Amino acid sequence: MSIQSSEFLNNKYLEVLIEKTIYGIDISSVVEILRYKEINYVHGQPDYIEGSIIFREKAIPVFNLRKRFSLETKEVDDNTCIIALDVQGKSVGFIVDGVADIVEIKPNEFTEIEEFNVSISNQFIVGISTSEKQVVILDSQKILSYREIGEI
Repeated sequence: MSIQSSEFLNNKYLEVLIEKTIYGIDISSVVEILRYKEINYVHGQPDYIEGSIIFREKAIPVFNLRKRFSLETKEVDDNTCIIALDVQGKSVGFIVDGVADIVEIKPNEFTEIEEFNVSISNQFIVGISTSEKQVVILDSQKILSYREIGEI
């Protein structure tokens, strides 16, 4: 009996660091983890879109997740990287402070965010893992608005 790659990827998340929080991005949408490289600024974009990079012979937009989450920017360091993702069939990049690990979090191992009464923006968050090392599960599809996805 062979295991299909999509089965293997179920419930697996790439842990990325932003500020002091560990976020989880569904590994099935991750295409590649790239070292930070120079980004070409594109005028007229929202401030959280840094510009574009060439990835696999295509220019793709690069989003700064710190800015998207209304956090202060920080200097690029050796840990800063760009996560190349496939979002609804389009390639995009997300700048993160660093990458930690790949973890498995089953649906019964996280709490949906609606159960929290906090003042953070919930629009990009699926839930928070209930394990000792809490991981905030992101919905990479919702980080981009439908308007932005259409323009990419």
